[in-house]
Amino acid sequence: MKIKTILSRLALVLILAQIVLVLVSWLLNVSMPDLSIRSLLSNEGIRWFFGHFVDNMLTPFLLWLLLLSMACGAVRQSGINTVFPLSHLNYRQRLGFHFSIVFFIIVLVVVLLLTCMPQAILLSSSGALFPSSFSAAIIPLIAFVTICCALIFGLISGQFKNFQCAFSSMGAGVTSLAPFLPVYLLAAQLIASFRFVMMI
Repeated sequence: MKIKTILSRLALVLILAQIVLVLVSWLLNVSMPDLSIRSLLSNEGIRWFFGHFVDNMLTPFLLWLLLLSMACGAVRQSGINTVFPLSHLNYRQRLGFHFSIVFFIIVLVVVLLLTCMPQAILLSSSGALFPSSFSAAIIPLIAFVTICCALIFGLISGQFKNFQCAFSSMGAGVTSLAPFLPVYLLAAQLIASFRFVMMI
């Protein structure tokens, strides 16, 4: 079954679940007012739905999806995901791979210094790694390092003719994410609506 068919069916399920949640929250609120349940069809519910719609979409998960899709696009179009075995690489590809490894090691050393040293900057005030500034930025950091390694490899190996091609590779990754975005938006709104109804 094609991924687009699966996503379209999942989107339909999410839409139906949203409609059911609206109706059930209204019925329970009317028939059992003692329950701690808010109705999405009440004045408060309608104001919340329209007033918080954008806030419900803007979750860290959306940013993670965008960054990771950019990283996937850069990796796929740079060809760095096909370097193994190294024996089949030409000179420029080997050089690009070595530069990518050097960059990765440098970033790794910097991150270790910022997290593993006594009273490291990226640790929390209590000295914990989770939660901390580091844990809050770990997904963007992974995406950033992946993108940089892919672009370095692609530019040095000649896979990218210029920086414009390298830049376009990230956009191609976001384009591949497009079919998933409607499902994300519907799921985010459904989860937020459920939390509102249940007063979570």
